[in-house]
Amino acid sequence: LAERRKQLGNDAFKLGDYPQAVVEYSLSLDLSPGLHAVLSNRAACFLKLGEHEKALRDAEACVLLDPTFTKGKFRLGLALHALARFPEAAQVLAEAEALDPKNAQIKDALKMASFKARQQAERGQAGGYCEDALFLRESTELRFSFLSFSRSPLAKGPVSNQL
Repeated sequence: LAERRKQLGNDAFKLGDYPQAVVEYSLSLDLSPGLHAVLSNRAACFLKLGEHEKALRDAEACVLLDPTFTKGKFRLGLALHALARFPEAAQVLAEAEALDPKNAQIKDALKMASFKARQQAERGQAGGYCEDALFLRESTELRFSFLSFSRSPLAKGPVSNQL
């Protein structure tokens, strides 16, 4: 039954019905809490919905269950990036790249996270949010580019859209 709920979640995800996918994945996890792939899939939904803290929690739980699961590491890196925790995102994305060195999506995300981590370090920010207007403007631009990337043909690769 847990696998059936997972499949219903996958079907909803493919249709772009992320809230319904979250419901199905949650029901799957209620039946079998140790399904790391379902946690990763639900994290992907939360990323699409802009629920970055929830995505982070699911991705962290996924990676705890299976530290070698590339999609889990990738989604953990994306969640950290979305939360402006760029140094941590770069570290996790480097770990994901080590697991799948040919994955272009991971390479691109790692480059962006590393760039943003350097920018953050140059401004003396340890991470998180800042009241400074320039940082807020750049964060808005980053969110826009992140959303654009997640809808681009590059995001159609094996990590982001295959559950």
